[in-house]
Amino acid sequence: MNTMQTAQPALPAAPDRLRVASWLNHRPLWGYGILAYGISWILLLGAVAAIQFDFFSSDSPVLGLINQIAVFGPALAAWVVIAITQGRAGVGPWLRSLVQWRVGIQWYLFVLFGIPLIMLIGESVIHGMRPFQALAQQWPMLFTRYLPYVVLTTLATGLAEEPGWRGFALPRFQAKHGPLVGIFISGLVWSFWHLPNLLFQPGCGR
Repeated sequence: MNTMQTAQPALPAAPDRLRVASWLNHRPLWGYGILAYGISWILLLGAVAAIQFDFFSSDSPVLGLINQIAVFGPALAAWVVIAITQGRAGVGPWLRSLVQWRVGIQWYLFVLFGIPLIMLIGESVIHGMRPFQALAQQWPMLFTRYLPYVVLTTLATGLAEEPGWRGFALPRFQAKHGPLVGIFISGLVWSFWHLPNLLFQPGCGR
């Protein structure tokens, strides 16, 4: 009598999405770093190559747009990792953290005016009173150029980088390595992320 052996159906492979989510859950910083570097470097180095092969001129507005999109690499990377690993439950608090006032207003005023004052004092060590004389003569520029520049930088660069580096990476580096070592490692990774900027300058490759 012939016996028929019924083949056992193979278990379905885990969907790629679940495998990616599992890997990111175990290695969120690696996933974040790969995405942050990948998004920004591919765009910036692609722009440099485009200049080299004369697809665009170095002053093309298209390159300026590419540069601005590339700056958002860290924020996009953090959003992707949080969305995959935590879903809406993680994305919501992360977004809300961008508008939380974590310290008193005096510290924001110190950053806006205290640090420039310290820089002026440092300049005065070398140049005497000339920096303060220039400030006294051109003080309206504090409101016509300096403060608008701070606002523009906050929107164009701060919201592009800080949600990733400080809002995502830094707390995880510090939780893993401690406050001082964590901030050192985070700063090191952040600084190397800027390397393509050495190439992405007006007239680069010319």
